[in-house]
This record gives sequence, structure tokens and C-alpha cells, in this order.
Amino acid sequence: MLLYPPGRLYQRGEDRSQGNVEDSTATSIRACNDLGYAASTLKAVGYEVFLRDYQTERLGMDDLVADFRAFSPHMLFISITNATIFRDIEVVAILKEVLPSTAVILKGALFFDPEDGLLDQLDLRDMDYLLGGESDFVSAKLVDAHFKNKGRLKDIKGILYREDGAWQRTEFSSWESDLDSLPFPDRSLMNNTLYTRPDTGEMQATIATSRGCAAPCIYCLTPIISGRKVRLRSPENIFMEIRETYEKYGIRDFFFKSDTFTIRA
Repeated sequence: MLLYPPGRLYQRGEDRSQGNVEDSTATSIRACNDLGYAASTLKAVGYEVFLRDYQTERLGMDDLVADFRAFSPHMLFISITNATIFRDIEVVAILKEVLPSTAVILKGALFFDPEDGLLDQLDLRDMDYLLGGESDFVSAKLVDAHFKNKGRLKDIKGILYREDGAWQRTEFSSWESDLDSLPFPDRSLMNNTLYTRPDTGEMQATIATSRGCAAPCIYCLTPIISGRKVRLRSPENIFMEIRETYEKYGIRDFFFKSDTFTIRA
């Protein structure tokens, strides 16, 4: 079960720009591509997936609990932000009272190689995994390791997992280079009508074209969490996603997302 929990509107799919959209006059909420990528990779290896963006649908905890009871997920994947982490943890606690056996993954930049002092400030007793790396590349590997004992947790990049009651961290210093190998976000599970242009109200898809930035800006997380090497998708791969989005879902407007548009490396 993949979700954005109920609450105020935040750009939960972003790593460095998790802004509160309700406080903005020129920004609209962007598509939940992080959930969409996770859904695509999980479905590709045979898992049944439920995906819902409760915050953007303006749904409440009663709606989430009802879906949680109906779907009875074996695993819960929640995309968090720095600003909402305490509320997100409360949401997990409520759901764990309903189905205590559900394993929980919290995904967000907050958990990119975090200091122990940060973890000590959070009540993480209900969590099984913290995912701070590139979730689209590792979500299926993590779920396979948990349920099928396939592979070793310590070999999965960018996560923290529990072992003997303590958090163990894996490698956070390298990134996957072949962005074209990722499936496109599963927009069949998204409510695409939620994500619109701020000026026209037309449906808008978010297309990520590259990751990483070599610039040393001291205020930006990107070189830390996405690496200093710019990793590019091929033009052909980007075009294929645009065409699929237009032909299958009728979306004609696109928000192109990149860590940097001005560097090739």
C-alpha cells in the first residue's frame, strides 16, 4: 500500500523542494511520481499494489483507515517530508493499531544517511525500514528481501533497517547510472486529475529528465542526495514516456523536472 497520508498539501515527491503548496501563489501540487515508480517496479515482480494520494484528494484519516482495512496490506510505504514527519509517524501508529502485522517503510530525504541524533528524536518503534536513497531503484528489492528473503538487506543502497533492535545503515555514497532502465511511473494507479497546471487547470504530468548536480551550492541538498555526477535519461526514453502519457492518459501538459538543466557531465 503506497500513499501520501492525509494532511496539508506538500510536494512529497520532491527531495529538496518539499514546499507547502497551500502557502504558494504560483505552484500547484505535482504528481506522486515517487509512488508511481515504486508501483511500477513492484508490479513488475508480481506484487499487488494499492496507491492513493490522500492529501491531494482532501481525504481524511477515516478514509485511509477504511481503505487500510479493506486492502489489508502486508506492507505500508509512506512518502514523508521533513515538515510533516511527526504527523506521518502518528498516522502509522493509528494504522498499526488496525493491523499490527503490517511492515512499514518510511521514504524521504530526511532519512538520507541520517545522524543518530536525528533518529533519537523520532518515535520509530512502528517502522521497519527507512528509505532515504533512490526509492525507485530499490523498493522492489527491499520488498523482495523482506517477504522472499531474496538478497541481503545490507546490499540494498540507501536504506536503514532494524537488526537486533538497532538501526543499521547501508551504502549512501553511490547512485545508479542507467535511468533508462526504470519503468515509467504507473499512472494507471494515480488520480491524474489531481495534478494540474496552476495557470490553466489542465492535467499535468511530471517528467524527470536527469538527476545529480555538480554545483557546490551550500544551500542545496541535490549533490548530497543525488550525487555530483549528472545522470541523464536518453531523449528517446523521455519521448516514450511523454507519448505514453499523452496516448494512454490524455495528458497534454508536462512539467519537466531536473536537478539541473544547465550542466552536462
